[in-house]
Amino acid sequence: MSKFTKEQLVEYVKGCIENAERFPGVEIANKEKAIFEIALEALTADPAAWIVHTRNGDQLTADGGYVANAEGILGIHSTPLYRSAVHQIGMDLEAWND
Repeated sequence: MSKFTKEQLVEYVKGCIENAERFPGVEIANKEKAIFEIALEALTADPAAWIVHTRNGDQLTADGGYVANAEGILGIHSTPLYRSAVHQIGMDLEAWND
């Protein structure tokens, strides 16, 4: 199985969106475009918050500077948290089912 970098996947997805845009008004192309927009948002999104894992328990923060400082100085690791891509692009899920 071939492995792809994140950058290669982003470029592929952008190409798929461009391809779908060549067929305006075609239902399957509209759905594929929506799917690829969700994928692109998920691939390129910045974390909305982090869980910082400390000796005293986990802490939730939206302060990226705090996370970088904790990881760099204290050697503490963190887990990034992301928003829903569907929410980010404002996809109309009701229209999807029509």
